[in-house]
Amino acid sequence: MRVIAKLDIKQNDLIKSIRYDGVRKIGNPEEYIKKYVNFDIDEIVILSPTSPLYNTKIDLDFLKRLNKYCNIPIMAGGGVKKLNDAKDLIKNGAEKIILNTLFHEDIKETKKIIKTFGSTSVVASIEYKKVENKYETFHTMARSKTNLNLKDSIDYLEEIEVGEIILNNINNDGKLNGIDEDEEIIKIINEKKNIPFLINGGFISFDQIKKYQNIFSGIIISSALHYGKITNEDIKKFKYG
Repeated sequence: MRVIAKLDIKQNDLIKSIRYDGVRKIGNPEEYIKKYVNFDIDEIVILSPTSPLYNTKIDLDFLKRLNKYCNIPIMAGGGVKKLNDAKDLIKNGAEKIILNTLFHEDIKETKKIIKTFGSTSVVASIEYKKVENKYETFHTMARSKTNLNLKDSIDYLEEIEVGEIILNNINNDGKLNGIDEDEEIIKIINEKKNIPFLINGGFISFDQIKKYQNIFSGIIISSALHYGKITNEDIKKFKYG
């Protein structure tokens, strides 16, 4: 299982939300990344989650600077509306592109991106939560509800041939209360053998996820890293014993 650090960026500040709301500034993202490059981390997510709300994009100069000292593969997203936006991210150092809102607003442009860069370079991000005992999905920082339940969303993304899917539990975001272990979620993931899943939201301890090493492709960690709840030694112990 890959260990992936996630940094949410807004106007070049490192931020963190609670349940996709109440965004607070944490610090300078470059200081955190310079620390994480010395950790046993497999990938880094650079995301601008507020971009769809304010019609902004990731600062490309920021991405370019990261690549001068970051030797860890980067996947980036936020505010991608056109193929050219995706090209800019790749040109400035991202190895993969993360899409969320675009899947629901412009499927034609989405397919262009997948065709141009290939499935392995396109990661779909699903924001979901349980509403009246049903898993519903959202986009645009959980502000807009889609017309698809969780399983249908996954089926749709598999059909258009994305390379990976990030499952973001809205209610666990920033809560440090553990990942979503609902039997329904695990069953859905188990049934989908042809697409890898990355789990995001609520991570607090590697002890909780050991049993899922053969089910999840990766665990995405933000708050637990930024607030020092886990160390590089914890990561190494999880990965190598």
